Amino acid sequence: MMNHNSKEQYKLLITDRDQLFLRLLRDTLVDEFDIITAGSCASLFTLASEQKPDVILLDIEMMPLEGFQLCDRLKQNPATKDIPVVFITARSTWSDEVRGLEVGGIDYIRKPVNPPVLRARLHNHAELKQIRDRLEYLAREDPLTAIPNRRQFEEVLEVEWRRCRRENQTIAIIMMDIDNFKQFNDNYGHSAGDDCLRKVAKALRAAVKRPADLMARYGGEEFVCILPNTDLSGATALARTMCKNVTDLQILHKCSSAAKYVTLSSGVAVATPKDDISPLDLIRHADEMLYAVKVTGRNRVKGSIYSK
Repeated sequence: MMNHNSKEQYKLLITDRDQLFLRLLRDTLVDEFDIITAGSCASLFTLASEQKPDVILLDIEMMPLEGFQLCDRLKQNPATKDIPVVFITARSTWSDEVRGLEVGGIDYIRKPVNPPVLRARLHNHAELKQIRDRLEYLAREDPLTAIPNRRQFEEVLEVEWRRCRRENQTIAIIMMDIDNFKQFNDNYGHSAGDDCLRKVAKALRAAVKRPADLMARYGGEEFVCILPNTDLSGATALARTMCKNVTDLQILHKCSSAAKYVTLSSGVAVATPKDDISPLDLIRHADEMLYAVKVTGRNRVKGSIYSK
């Protein structure tokens, strides 16, 4: 998660219209920061998106756009909106400082700079960003299984649903439930139950190969997988692989009605997003498929295409 090294070197993107001052800034800060320099507005946007710096030190006197306009664009781009922007300028009016803060800047430093103060302020902003990033990451991760939680699942599903709708592509969901998990907890204890959940989550995640696919813990003993650009046969095949991965763990479950080891029931739903259906419809349909499996024997996969 952290992108600084063992010496606490944060990544700093510097841009300044004055190339001599830009080199001076680099020489002043290079011992404490991993420095990236941008000599133009175009390179600023490219480097900010690709390099994901911890802080951007932005000169107001840029051309053809002012630093205020550049900051405003950075804050409107989802890829760069959370990167702290520190303005650096020879301007001395309070109105400029207010404007800089209004467009999303986090700090405002006047030239000539005091190197120790500059280093300390940039370091503080970078450190705070890393803390915010970590907290944001933890808010989207299930603490027990270390896979994405329901909140992240719902956010990713909304994004992928819109993308598949634009591209007229199918999207699939697999809803999974550990069979007779309450009985497992009752018989072996909650510590063993937690260990079981961690092992199952790891086995399920190992089956997911494509970067766009997402495996998440939905809640309790339920897991869910998003598969963009996937048809029913592909989603069903993956669901069967996941079930096999869990069975292959051979976690003993004497109280299961499905098998002597821990097993999984899965419901698969596939749809092509349209105006008259929503992501919630797809979730409900996958849940209906899962319920149908659970009432007819467990430890298997059932799926269908959803349409209204």
